[in-house]
Amino acid sequence: MSILEIVLVIMVTVWTVIFIGLGVAFFILLKSIKSSLDRINHILESAEHFTEGVETVGDGVKAAASSLMGLLGRRSGPQKIVNAIRDISSVESSKSRRRK
Repeated sequence: MSILEIVLVIMVTVWTVIFIGLGVAFFILLKSIKSSLDRINHILESAEHFTEGVETVGDGVKAAASSLMGLLGRRSGPQKIVNAIRDISSVESSKSRRRK
């Protein structure tokens, strides 16, 4: 074997080792990307369940707010809201006095 053939065999061997190393590194990279995507998917699924729970709580809050706005009518501002609550509580207390 001539020197040229020996150098060629060494180069082919080195390139083979390099490509095998790159293949293994690429496989490990794809595996880590898959596990990251699985984690992200789990986070999104739990966030979906959480937001569904918040929507049901939000419906109750919306109903209470609309009831309060129905009681207040056209009143606005914090002082008018306080006055409306006082009016409601005074009506309730006068009803309880009449019953006694």
